[in-house]
Amino acid sequence: MDFSAANVEKVVKEFYSRRSVSPGDAASHDWLNKAQVSPQAWNFAWELLSPNKSAEVQFFGANALVIKVTKCFHEVNQADFPLLQNRLIQLFRSYSAGGPKVILVRLSVAVASLMIHSMPHLWPDPVRDQIGLLRKDLEESGTKMLYGFLELLTVLPEEFTTQVMPTERRHMVKEKLLQNLPEVLQLIVQLLQEESAVPNDCVRQAVRSLQGWVQFGIPMEVTEKLVELILPKVAKEDLAEVYLEVITGIISHPDTHEHADTVKRIIQRLVTLEPLMSKYMAEENFDAALPLASLFIAAGETHPRLLLDWTVQSEEGRLAATKLISLILQVSSCPAQYPTQEKISEMAFGFWYTFQDDIIACDPPQYQTCVGVYGQAYHALVEAMLKKSMLPLSYDGWSSDEKETFRCYRTDVGDTIMYCYNILKDDLLKLLNHHLDEGVRLCQQGQAQNWPYMETCLYAWAAIAASLGEEEENYLIVQFLAKLPSIPCKGEINVITSFLDCIGGFAEWLDGYPNLVANLVPVVTSAVGNPKLALSATMALKDLARDCTEALQPCSRDIISACAAALSSGQLKPSECARLMFPVGRMVAYLPRGDMLNELQSILTPYLTELQNIANRQQSPSAQDEDRSCTSSGSSPCSSRPWMVVDRWQLQSPVRASKAKRSPWRSSFLRSFLWLPKSPRLGWQTRK
Repeated sequence: MDFSAANVEKVVKEFYSRRSVSPGDAASHDWLNKAQVSPQAWNFAWELLSPNKSAEVQFFGANALVIKVTKCFHEVNQADFPLLQNRLIQLFRSYSAGGPKVILVRLSVAVASLMIHSMPHLWPDPVRDQIGLLRKDLEESGTKMLYGFLELLTVLPEEFTTQVMPTERRHMVKEKLLQNLPEVLQLIVQLLQEESAVPNDCVRQAVRSLQGWVQFGIPMEVTEKLVELILPKVAKEDLAEVYLEVITGIISHPDTHEHADTVKRIIQRLVTLEPLMSKYMAEENFDAALPLASLFIAAGETHPRLLLDWTVQSEEGRLAATKLISLILQVSSCPAQYPTQEKISEMAFGFWYTFQDDIIACDPPQYQTCVGVYGQAYHALVEAMLKKSMLPLSYDGWSSDEKETFRCYRTDVGDTIMYCYNILKDDLLKLLNHHLDEGVRLCQQGQAQNWPYMETCLYAWAAIAASLGEEEENYLIVQFLAKLPSIPCKGEINVITSFLDCIGGFAEWLDGYPNLVANLVPVVTSAVGNPKLALSATMALKDLARDCTEALQPCSRDIISACAAALSSGQLKPSECARLMFPVGRMVAYLPRGDMLNELQSILTPYLTELQNIANRQQSPSAQDEDRSCTSSGSSPCSSRPWMVVDRWQLQSPVRASKAKRSPWRSSFLRSFLWLPKSPRLGWQTRK
């Protein structure tokens, strides 16, 4: 192909001149991609970057240079390198003096890539050379060349991170960049100190370049000075985000763990930003609060152990640490609806887990002190989580994406409340009981709009059920269980769902209270046939059947009838049908033998019939496809998982399998008993 400058320019102009998509676009795009990687690109790129060319053509030329230097540097002979180096630097400097910024950025990437590929064997000290040139330019022509150089300083760490190179060479290049770090920092600090004499876009670029160089590990004595210099500038809203991102990178760097005293002094300075954070929250300016929130959370997540040790070491440390925790709590308690009005309250979930985990790992004396100091924060966190997880009355009007986002958010809220139990223990149970009482009272007074309050209380109880599984007898849990039968949960699907989740979560506790179980079973059995409630209802019924078998004996016929009706309705998913087989197996063991067989026959016959039809059908390719489609879509009764046990049973015993061929219905029917549990009356083993 003829990849001459004239041909490339012609194709580029034609490609960008089309106002609509045409059949030739794909061919042109492919041709231009081949041109950029061709050996001729080393020649035509310079011609395309002539100032009299159009912006599109110049950009293509700059991009071609980036690709050639980045991916095809092996094509450059050592003898030709000085020519390439001088030509590219001169071109970069000409665009720094005046040229489209979009092209300057691409040329910066090309120069940065050239530095990384050539240091130190071909270009011993490229960063120092460019800093020397810049200082000379500053003396001779002021800040004219400054922005371009700062752009180069910004992309250099990015190119180092993204470029693929052998490990040994990566270490070599990093070592060389680390040697240049003091000079880079000195230059940036000088620019920030003389901010009034530097163009605003150059200040912004200087801070961004600093953000990239932070990854190499800034010496802590310099770090503290940088924070002192940058922190007062955070109030400038146009540059606040960039400044805060730099401080976040500094405080969260892994090397800071080795300099505890410096980190403590930095945290003391960070908490002075509390008035600014409170201002943004009061104004509901959550976009402006986002970088502040990221900074506080990064400090807490990176140094939780330091905060706990500092808490017990001095009063000054306790005040600073609790102030930082209160700022993070302010983020979690964001006074707006997630996710339609704000999205910052989810940021702190990871911190609360890490912090409570480190509190639990403390020695007993320190643990008691930290629980006393931070228990109030976790108490306030629970209050905030209950409020934040409340379903809004406008929930039905949300989009499916918003509902899914909020569902995930509530899952994180439930986990966070569970972590809070590790700190608060009985205080959390008292708090949840109090809120549940209040929610029940409001709903019983006829204030129907208060159902979200009661629902979120039930949701919180269900969330901590797993943490209470190994607890010994606790009167607060018994109080909660005693309230369940009196909770008004009729009509509202979300309330019933959380109510069912509570029943399933506390099934092990309910085993000791058969009277309560008898009162709760009708709620569960009435919900198993409702497609909107079937997931929670079938799980609750299975948990009750597993943990409260004896207590369910008086209700066995009602449970079997409810399960049979739900299974025959055709409205449940296969997984829900499979789940119902467990309580059926548990309860049928309490029936007289004659009734037992009758009940099983009525429940299992549809499945057995379908299995028999499939077995007898001539297995042509079309029939196999039909069967596969039937079972995968869940439209067949046999798509339910319970019947997977049939195949397992046959594989385990060839003798049983041969008998099954002689008497298909009887053997299949008997196989269903493999789902029956071991019971006081029958010695059958449970198949799970």
